[in-house]
Amino acid sequence: MEAIILDNTPISGEYSEVNFGGNYYYGIWVKFMDSNYEMWVGHFPGSDSKVSDKVLVSHDKKTAFVLSGS
Repeated sequence: MEAIILDNTPISGEYSEVNFGGNYYYGIWVKFMDSNYEMWVGHFPGSDSKVSDKVLVSHDKKTAFVLSGS
């Protein structure tokens, strides 16, 4: 698995989307690609400061941990 934080909101319908949390004004978009090269994005709660946003992927590349500034 690969995971990267996107700089911009993806175009609607470009990827499958999963919303983690509720409705929020600030958020971060993370694009994931699995071992079969399938891509999807997750929307996570965040803050207006992107300084502390990080995505960590395990060594076996089977799990990811998203840290947001919220």
